[in-house]
Amino acid sequence: FTIGSATNTPQRTGEKNYSFRDDVTTSFQAGGRHDVKFGAEFIRYTMPQNWCNICDGQFTSNNRAPANLLGFMPDVWDASTWDLDGMNAASAFRDYTVSIGNFAWILKREIYAGWFQDDWQVSDKLTLNLGVRYDLDHGAHGEFIAFDPWLSGNRPSDSNNLAPRLGFAFAVDDRTVVRGGYGLFFTQLENDALHQTNLLREHVGITIVNDGRPDWASNPFNGPVPTYDQALANTCNVTNNAPGCYQRSITIEIPFGDHDTSFSHMGSIGVQRQVGSDMSFETNVVFTGGRAEERRSNANLSYNPATGANYRFQDVSRRPFPTWGIVGAEIMEGRSNYIGWENQFTKRFGNNWQLDASYTFSKFRDDGGIGGPAGPYSTVLTPGADIPTVLTPLGFDVAADLRPDYGTAASDQRHRATVNGIWEIGRGLQLSGLYFYGSGEVQNTNFGGDRRNVGRYGTGRLRADGTVAPRTGFTGLPLHRVDMRLQQRVPLGPRASADLMLEVFNLFNHENYGTYTTNESNLNYGNPSRSSNNTAYLPRVVQLGLRLAF
Repeated sequence: FTIGSATNTPQRTGEKNYSFRDDVTTSFQAGGRHDVKFGAEFIRYTMPQNWCNICDGQFTSNNRAPANLLGFMPDVWDASTWDLDGMNAASAFRDYTVSIGNFAWILKREIYAGWFQDDWQVSDKLTLNLGVRYDLDHGAHGEFIAFDPWLSGNRPSDSNNLAPRLGFAFAVDDRTVVRGGYGLFFTQLENDALHQTNLLREHVGITIVNDGRPDWASNPFNGPVPTYDQALANTCNVTNNAPGCYQRSITIEIPFGDHDTSFSHMGSIGVQRQVGSDMSFETNVVFTGGRAEERRSNANLSYNPATGANYRFQDVSRRPFPTWGIVGAEIMEGRSNYIGWENQFTKRFGNNWQLDASYTFSKFRDDGGIGGPAGPYSTVLTPGADIPTVLTPLGFDVAADLRPDYGTAASDQRHRATVNGIWEIGRGLQLSGLYFYGSGEVQNTNFGGDRRNVGRYGTGRLRADGTVAPRTGFTGLPLHRVDMRLQQRVPLGPRASADLMLEVFNLFNHENYGTYTTNESNLNYGNPSRSSNNTAYLPRVVQLGLRLAF
């Protein structure tokens, strides 16, 4: 049970960007026609932020809340009215966490890109698409931020992001075309790595364990709240675990290891065939292989080669870095693979009707475990190196819920189909509709809790009886939705008209759910937990519309 504001509020974020881009297009003949395009772009990205990170403080208790909990809260939504010491006496807070320092800063990135594309018509039947793109996101990985001992401030930018692309279109005859292609695509990163490393540099996160004083909750520091410099000087990593030091934790992960930019291998091959004068059918096989995807782990754990499990995080003597608490590592080692067979039939508008139908059969798989396909890792700190954190595979088998677990991924949806059409009935009356079907989506599952005592970023899959819950052991219900629209056009003179519309979404009010309870220890396991605001999950909605044209 959690009460109070989110730990990352209040916050205010803005953007101020400057960009320059130029493209050049030209054509020439050389063994066929070449349509060439090349260009470059520069973006100066600036994001001013005011960002709280537990700046209001957070109390944690592992005990059941007392029956009279609300008696200590005259105004539930105003913490200044709470009797904290009374709550502590009744429910025994475990600890208090707060951050001290600066919560306003400016993030900066310099984004560069260049590209070249040649669409080469080799013959009347064959066209080749040859291209390459280069991307450099200078600063996106927080590479210029020093945060001892984990970040040097001299991490090299990820500068080898050269992405080739190759495609072709071959006309078998005047009604049939075969198309295919392959490309490497690098993502433009979000601000995670830059934002979080800067945030940790700007303030000190402190966790104070309950020492049993009657006024501990209202006076956790047993005196004035320290300044940033005072708090930093008394952290356990500075004082080498001296009595009364503040344990510092990294609960929002920071870049570890090489921390490359995420990228994907994308390929497709397919056939399109014209049928009659206004219809076509196409079928394609597509593949997307995600690489260097983000995974997380607590780097301040060691593992027992005899059992394959981690030593309890609470055992400070077993921590690789005993003067630190949780050390959240962001490791770009994950992978995923999607393959889909996509089909589409199209009938262009003619003879008062049109129709589109599509069907996809697909499979989506990724790795699980902690850290990535080779994780969990041991971390060796190399002070003075540009990249101080060296990740090394453990070299022995780990427990089933901790090891890499390549298999069906959450959100895998094996079947997906849509049909939509328009029928001009006559006299200005038009009927249109859509039917959508999606087979149940696979969900992440767990048993709940932290029975491995990893501190943070555990899988929660270890059951009370010692067995392991599957990583994606539950599939949701199929989705069905029928949307209909009836439209009547009314002329209002030679140059004006009005359209009266009646629209019904989810006509048959089918119960569609997008979120389920996936914690096995919950009595509601497998039941829908809530609906979604996404259109696909809404109950029946009826709306009326009026459109004027003149």
